[in-house]
Parts: sequence; C-alpha cells; structure tokens
Amino acid sequence: MFSIFVVLLLFPTQLNSAGIEKAEEGGRCKTVTHLIPIRSLNENEAEIKGRVFDSENRGAILWQYADPVAIAKNVSMTPDGKYIWVFQELNNERLQLFDISISIPQWEFPLDQYDDPYGSIDSWSGGSDTLFAASLYDGTIDTLYVFGPGSNTPIWKKGFAPGMWRRELSFSDDGSCIIMAGYRSGPPKEDIVYSFNALSGESLWAYAIPESGAVYDIGVSDDGNIIFAVTRYNTYVFENGSLRWANQNPYEACCGAMSSDGKIICRGDYYGHLYTYSWTGSIYQQKWSYYIPPTAGFYNWVGSVDVSHYGKTIVIGSLETIPTGDAGRVAMFDSSSGTPLWEYTDCGYYVPSVAITPDGEVAIAGSWGDTLNLYDDILLFEHDSVNPIFSYGSPGSIYSVDIADDGEHAAAGGKAVHATQWGNGGYVYAIETGHTGLEEGQIIRPKTPRFEVYPNPFREKVEIKFGIHSFDNTQDRDVGCKMEDISLLIFDVTGRKVREISLLSFNFSLTTTVVWDGRDDFGKVLPSGIYYCRLSQGNRTETKKILFVK
Repeated sequence: MFSIFVVLLLFPTQLNSAGIEKAEEGGRCKTVTHLIPIRSLNENEAEIKGRVFDSENRGAILWQYADPVAIAKNVSMTPDGKYIWVFQELNNERLQLFDISISIPQWEFPLDQYDDPYGSIDSWSGGSDTLFAASLYDGTIDTLYVFGPGSNTPIWKKGFAPGMWRRELSFSDDGSCIIMAGYRSGPPKEDIVYSFNALSGESLWAYAIPESGAVYDIGVSDDGNIIFAVTRYNTYVFENGSLRWANQNPYEACCGAMSSDGKIICRGDYYGHLYTYSWTGSIYQQKWSYYIPPTAGFYNWVGSVDVSHYGKTIVIGSLETIPTGDAGRVAMFDSSSGTPLWEYTDCGYYVPSVAITPDGEVAIAGSWGDTLNLYDDILLFEHDSVNPIFSYGSPGSIYSVDIADDGEHAAAGGKAVHATQWGNGGYVYAIETGHTGLEEGQIIRPKTPRFEVYPNPFREKVEIKFGIHSFDNTQDRDVGCKMEDISLLIFDVTGRKVREISLLSFNFSLTTTVVWDGRDDFGKVLPSGIYYCRLSQGNRTETKKILFVK
C-alpha cells in the first residue's frame, strides 16, 4: 500500500500548513498547525518514525469555499473522508461535489427553480463505490437524485407526487439502499417512508402514516432493514417494510437518531428532553431521559442528536434561552446513563447540527455562534474531554456538519452572516480534525510519504516528485501498487482538466520524478496562472497548487 504526502499551498485567505494563520478575515482559529510536521524529500525514514504525538498540535481548516449569495444549508462527508457533498440554498441554488483536497468544486448540479428550504442530502462510500443522493423540489416536482463522483448527470432520479416537503434522506451503512421520508400535504395528508435500491432506483417498499407532523429525522441500520423515523408527534421503527414499533411523543419532537444495529434510538424535543430507548426484542423500552429545564421563562430545545454505530455514545446540541439572549450546549453521553460525560456551553447560540464517528470517539458540532463572533462555532471533541481538540469561529453561523468514519476529517457549512441577521452568502469548510487515536508521547506511524513540486512558481518546467511506501504494519499492508491505478492530472483554476501525465513508463521507487512543461494534452503552452496537480491512487487523492509564470 502507498500513501501520498502533500502540503497544500492554499489561497492567501486560507491556512498555511506550516504556520499559524487565520483562515479568513474575521475568522478565528485557536490551533491551526498540522498534526504531522512537514518533512522534506531528504528526510530519512528513521527520523520520520521517531516523531511522537503532541496534543498541543491539533486540527486545521484545510480550505474554505466562499459563495457570495448562496448558503451552504447541508453538507455531507463520505464515510471515507474523500468527498464533501453540499446543498447550496437560497440564491443560485445548486448541488456541489468537492474533493477533500481542493476548494474548487469537482462539479455542480444547478437547481434554477428551487424554492423549498427543506431539501435533504446524503453520501456513501464503500470499497470502490461512492454515491451521492439529494431529495429536492426542482420547480415542477419533488425528485430524488442519485449521482456518482465522476459526473453531474444523475445515475437515476425518481419523481414524486407534488406536495412532499420536509424530506429526510439516508443511505444504509452498506450502501445497498436509500431511505427517504417526508410529509405530503395531500390529499390525503400523510407521512411516507420510502426504500429504494441505491444503485438501480428500484422501489423496495413504501409505508404511509396518517399525518403526525412533519418528519424531522430518520435513521437506517447497516443493511437498510430497520428504519427509524421521528415526526413531530410520533416515533416509528420499521423492519423490512412493516411497522416494528410506534410510540406517541409525550412532547413535540424536533430531532432523533438510531444506532446502526437498530438497538438504540434517541429523540429530542422542543421542551428540553432527550429520551433514550433500547430494543428488548419486542419493544423499545425507555432507558433514561435527560432534561434541560426552562430558563428565562422559555422552554429549551434539544435540537440535534447523533448516536455512534453500536449505540455506545450519544452527542446532542441545544438551543436555550438565558436572561441576556440565547445560548446552546454540546453534551456527550454514554448510552448507559442519562448523566452527561461532559457538557460544553461556550457555543454562543443554537447548535443545530452534530455528528459522531461510528466508534463514538470523535464528534463535531456546528452552532450559530453569537452575533459579536466571540464564540467559535465549529467545535470538535474527543469522547473523554470537554475541551475541544479544535475549534474555529466563522464570520457567520454554521448550519450543518459531518465527519468521516475515521474521525480525521470533517466538513461544515453555513451562512456568511449570523443566522438571525439579514444577509446571504455562505461558506463550506474542509477540516483536518487533529484526531489520531494516539495518547501523549506515542509514536506517529508514517502515514504519508512524499509529494512535492519544484520550483514553484515555475517558468519552463516543474518537477513533480512523489514516493511509494509499504508499511510494516500488516493491518495496512497491500498486495502492491499497480501503475495503472495511479493518475497524475493537471487542472486549471476553473477545475477543467488540461493535462494527463502518463505514468505507465515509470518504475516507481522511493522517490519518482516527472516533469511538466506547462503544456496541455495537445502540446499547446498554457497561459500563465494558477494550476492544480492532482495525484491519485484508488480512493486516495492529494493536490498541489502550482503557479505558472511565462
């Protein structure tokens, strides 16, 4: 197996991976140095293996994407951490796909007539497959789209009767099916849960529920056979298209989540409660409840919740009223107890989105922050500590967050001004979390060999150097690196591919050097400007920014 080491040369408004620099004017970053120090091509392997983990050097903003008019309403990160899938809403509505290594969208899908703020997106990756789904109103009909990473032409799409809104969408963990649920205004008025084959779009089953308030959240088991849906007034669990369990909510619900094995479900409501249930084999029995009592004369909300894969860990976000205005908190629980492991209250305002890794070790929370930008609104935590491993203050508010399965990368999206203030525009953030799973002083196993370009800027030619490395750890050992699996592509600043450099004639060694002369695939010298060199093998992709000056 090989990996590629890259030091991203980011725009001036972004982080420099060797320094401590603000990601944007008006933003704040508590700690931005990268976890593994930059190393040169001449640094020997023994020196690299001698590095140890230092908890003071944690996450970073890898890049940010700024939109002048649209708001990044929803973001979804593929489980492997390679892609960020975005729904841009309000103005210039569209879907966007980003590679984690670059802030230029790989492609976009326009939604010119979109006028419904309750769209939903999700993404999935497994093995060599990656899928992206979106449920949206396209100006004519409610439509479910499924895309692959290579094109903005849907693999399939399916239309629904008009009147569907407040849609929720999720892939099963194995990628075999997509579950979509939503409220249809009728007639008849009803909540409907659909299951589709993720690759073909074949309808597997559908279940209609007499109107019980809009669907606020859904959860899907590993194989897609167990489905959780929470509406405003009721909670449902389905198994293979049949109703497994139903319960009337004692208070109006606004969020929910289920473990991937279907054994733990949670529900948050507009009255400050978090209810947690476990499957007994015949019913979901309440294990405990957590309560944020009213403050300043108003009820508080448990407005967001996520559960780890086997239900061991739960994370929530809240909206609370205090005498001076509004506030929020993030709380982490072991599912065996309603007493929080810890509670973090420096959120500034509502925490509308949280996400946790399958093992429950890392969680991300996004908040609206405060109007004065005194509190960070992107917060990353490890299971055992209330102190964030990384936090960042955007100029506005965060609406949506997600995290990769290994906890090493995360994504956030939101509005360029505070959510309570008039204005538009927004940001998408790609984040290196700083999580390694290591304890203080443990050795960092080399994860990424070498990928460099020199000179940069260049006039006549640039040398592109990269290395192949086989790990000693048998868990990470691959059968080998096939030359045909490796690609080296050059893109211009718009994201258009201008040159593909063939690697088939190279014998890969510890360091391999290829040369680019600033020409495109047709031999024409390209204009001066910024270009991006992307090196890929399988699901691994790294990108370098290059400046060509004639």
